Amino acid sequence: AMQKAEEERLRKDEIFPDLAVDISLAGVEEAKRQGNTCFSNGSVADSLRWFSKGIWIADRVGGVSAEKLSILYSNRALAETKLSKWTDVITSCDMALKLNPDNFKAQYRKAAAFFEAGRLAEAASDVDQLLEGLSGTTNSIRKKEAEELRAKIEAAIRATKPQATNGFKRMEITEESSSDEETKKDAGQSPPPAAPATPDPYPDLKVECSLAGVEAAKKQGTNSFSAGAIEDSVRWFSKGLWLAKQVKDVPDAQHSMLYSN
Repeated sequence: AMQKAEEERLRKDEIFPDLAVDISLAGVEEAKRQGNTCFSNGSVADSLRWFSKGIWIADRVGGVSAEKLSILYSNRALAETKLSKWTDVITSCDMALKLNPDNFKAQYRKAAAFFEAGRLAEAASDVDQLLEGLSGTTNSIRKKEAEELRAKIEAAIRATKPQATNGFKRMEITEESSSDEETKKDAGQSPPPAAPATPDPYPDLKVECSLAGVEAAKKQGTNSFSAGAIEDSVRWFSKGLWLAKQVKDVPDAQHSMLYSN
């Protein structure tokens, strides 16, 4: 009777009761294993439920190491990343890092989530901290991943930062010039075409300024990424974003997809 009462106490407010697993250290391991299996099979939503179940059990049984629990939170963040739950990713990563500040995957996923959510300053700050922590590492793969993320963040920041236009400076120069001779010379001439609001960030990437050009830049970026040319892909996606701001009637979804890429 006492064992049954203890079981009922532990299962109070149980999450996902349909996921049958013991409330024990072995149950934590089983939930983690089930989550990994579901993720590998493409059942991301189910993997998220299993990782959450494992965390719920660990909170009740005690005795789970901080490192192991940090991994569970980091795994849950990966599933949330696949489902584009950016706020949840950040929360899960915060918990993972509270338990283990050296959890690289949690650090990386948090910075990436800030980037995907459009919180570029926070993304840049986090990835800079990550790179600083990796400065003495021999793990070249992790360092490369972090550097590639930093390049994407920098490109997005450049694409959104307003820049002074040449048109404004020309107006200042014209106003300062009061010569009658210059006034007569300018009379009857058509004004030069207005400069784009933001100068072309990559004039060497040749593509027409149109909806078709936006699509072409997106395609080139995707092809470069697939070929492993990450820096080129960042330049092409940034070029596409610049074009999208010059061309009318670019769907919001297209903007969003370019930023996400």
